[in-house]
Amino acid sequence: MSKSSGMKFKVAMLRRGLLHSWAQFIAVFCMATLSVLAYTGLEGGWRGMQVSLQDYAESSSMAKVWIQAIHVEEAQLNEAKKIPGVDAVEKRVIRSAEVASDNGDTSWLSLTSTANADSWRVSVPSVVDGEPVTDAGEGIWVSPRYRDANELVQGNQLTLTVAAPGGRREVTVPIRGIVQSPDQLYDVKESLFLVPEPGMFSYGFITPATAQKLWGPSWEDAASNSILVSGDDSSGTVDELWDCFDEQGLRITTRQTDSHISAAYDRVTVIRNVSMLFSALFLLVGVLAMYSSTRRLVDSELKTIATLQSMGYGRGELRLHFSMFGMLAGVAGSVVGLAVAPLLSRVVLRSQSTQFDLPHWRVAYTWAPLLVAVLVVVACVAGGYLASGSALTRSPALLMRPGLVRASRAATRLRRLGNGHRYGIRWAIRDTASNIARFLMGIIGVAGCLMLLFTGFGLPDTMQNRAESSFSADSMDYDFRVDMGGLPQVTTPIEGLGSNPQAIMQMPVMTDPSDGYDRVITVLDENDRFHLRTQDDQAVVGDGLWVTSDTAERLRLDAGSPVRLRLPRGLGDLDLTVSGIVSAEMPQGFFMSRQGWESLGMVFSPTSMLVGSDADVTQVLDDPRVLDVVSRADQQSNSLNIKESLGDIFNLMRVMAILLCIIVLYSLGSLTFDERQRQYATLSVLGMSPGELRRLSSVEVVASALIGVVLGIPGGAWFLDLYLAQFASPRLQYLPYITSLSVTLAVVIAVSSALVTTIALGSRIAGINMVDALKEAE
Repeated sequence: MSKSSGMKFKVAMLRRGLLHSWAQFIAVFCMATLSVLAYTGLEGGWRGMQVSLQDYAESSSMAKVWIQAIHVEEAQLNEAKKIPGVDAVEKRVIRSAEVASDNGDTSWLSLTSTANADSWRVSVPSVVDGEPVTDAGEGIWVSPRYRDANELVQGNQLTLTVAAPGGRREVTVPIRGIVQSPDQLYDVKESLFLVPEPGMFSYGFITPATAQKLWGPSWEDAASNSILVSGDDSSGTVDELWDCFDEQGLRITTRQTDSHISAAYDRVTVIRNVSMLFSALFLLVGVLAMYSSTRRLVDSELKTIATLQSMGYGRGELRLHFSMFGMLAGVAGSVVGLAVAPLLSRVVLRSQSTQFDLPHWRVAYTWAPLLVAVLVVVACVAGGYLASGSALTRSPALLMRPGLVRASRAATRLRRLGNGHRYGIRWAIRDTASNIARFLMGIIGVAGCLMLLFTGFGLPDTMQNRAESSFSADSMDYDFRVDMGGLPQVTTPIEGLGSNPQAIMQMPVMTDPSDGYDRVITVLDENDRFHLRTQDDQAVVGDGLWVTSDTAERLRLDAGSPVRLRLPRGLGDLDLTVSGIVSAEMPQGFFMSRQGWESLGMVFSPTSMLVGSDADVTQVLDDPRVLDVVSRADQQSNSLNIKESLGDIFNLMRVMAILLCIIVLYSLGSLTFDERQRQYATLSVLGMSPGELRRLSSVEVVASALIGVVLGIPGGAWFLDLYLAQFASPRLQYLPYITSLSVTLAVVIAVSSALVTTIALGSRIAGINMVDALKEAE
């Protein structure tokens, strides 16, 4: 036979084999598609967000370092500009104003302005609509989210209300444009919320003339300043910059530590790590399914192998020929997975665009998806190569008898396992023991699917539980939080606070030991509305320093550990000893009582008041010292929004885990069925009814499913904990939690997949031609 004729013949045989074994081909194709889609779709999301962030940082000349300070002098700015590695230093004034909408709702804007006309070269706001930010005339520029939340358009008038000597001052200004600020990628009020609430708190820009109308001629001197620095952000440069503003400095942050910036970069890392973990487990289970399906596909072509052997084809040619089965399915699945992945990537990006302010979002990839596709194809090819290799060790005569029982040492050693049972059960157990690899693949498949389901259900459960527990009456017994400007002494009480208000003071501090992030120390006054408890669920007593569990782990602190707190505004350092660890999830950092704080010679300057339902919010807001008032219900609702923002990703995990579970179990079950056809025919001749055969066929699938569930439950809990470690940050901790309903649902899905597979395969027993099956063994 000529080479061209031989090639045509093998192609024809390959086409006939695919048509004959289309179900196996589809199973391998689906697994290859899902495996490539799972990784590539998620990568397109996190990589696209990463590239979009980099593009915006470059186009807007985003600052590298931010310094919050008060009463900054020009001489200090000039000193900072002389530091090696510093390219530019700009000062901007930031103050808050209240806005009352036409429907009676109240919101607050953090307003930025500057008296220097050259101060728009670092972190340049990008124009979405209207005019660019300028220092000329009067007016305000607001963010797109604030515009959308309050249904505003350019040209509308906003009435701004601020505290003023003797009362409150109102100024009405026109909206001159809609802009996005590179300094507010994650526009969230850090002390109150986890995710942005643009309808309640947002940012804006105003001209110097408008600022002067609001706060008078001294508007620039009396306000807090934000110093923006471009250039080097190494630790040495950051330390030198802090020294320039030490007496006035409140906080110094970089892109890696500023909550409004780092949240976006951290989200890229979270989604990347989550996709890596999810895809790694998915690929592991998927490769097992692809191998078993490819093996089943080749096993169905044993007669073809025997025929080609008889025609003189060598082992190498046959292995290559039957490896093509796996390669075709793997390549087709990989191509479809890569083609469909951008749609999934856009879903991921859309879920993040609801929280982060970027002017442009685009999908982007590395070379990794191609490597994943190659891995998938290699797994499929290996399945065909190994399956055909085991078949080629037998003669054509033996290959003409598919399903012939092959003796194994495992079956002999485990012969006693079936003693005492009926013959059918003994046969099922020994058959399983004779093919232990197939049985183990079933266990791994079910356990892996259950681990993925635990993650898909456990992540939203954890976030739901965190929102409910952190803001429950057991943790915080207040109805409203009143924010103030940090008052050293309240000579005149704020009217309308109601009974038993609790004052708290929160202050950013740098620590030694340090992980590069600053922390918040919360000082609590009397009236126990903020319930602090230890890890043993005991009430905190004493006036010592207490540290939250995640901060303790990151800084390697424990009860009795020394720690140095570097205070802002030149207040000096405090060398303290940790009294114990508390289980608070938010805020992360340190806690101390007012009595303990004042015993160190420090001044207690309340920044917030926790009040009950009897507080008169309207009266409280009339006090010029009050910045804003937020209800505990709004805080709890906001903390649930992060679950909603990741809902598409959670749903993706669940759907893919369920599809994986069904395909894996069906593939393994089909492989088992094909290998047992002659045995089923023999048992039928011995007098077993189709119903009894169906029950016997379910033994292995049900056993592997049950063992997989037993192993998958603790494995799922471990995998959930590993996943949550990716969501943790220095300012937020999630403790793993999954409801009994979710556990039950995950187990039911896994077991149901096994039962559906058993029923589907059991129904095929009645279709076996017993005469042909036995005749083939003659």
